[in-house]
Amino acid sequence: MLLGPARAALTFDRYGHLLSDDLAVVASAFGNAVVSTAVGGGRVHGMGDNIRS
Repeated sequence: MLLGPARAALTFDRYGHLLSDDLAVVASAFGNAVVSTAVGGGRVHGMGDNIRS
C-alpha cells in the first residue's frame, strides 16, 4: 500500500508554490538522482550538490 496522493500533480498543486523559484534546481537534482541510482546500483551520489539551503 502506498501512502500519499494518487498523482504527483496533486502534491505539486498543493506544495508547488514552495518550489517556484527553484524548479530548475529541483528538476536537475531529481534527474541526477535518477541517473545516479540507475548507474550506481541503488546509491544516490551528489544529490545535494545542486540544492541550495
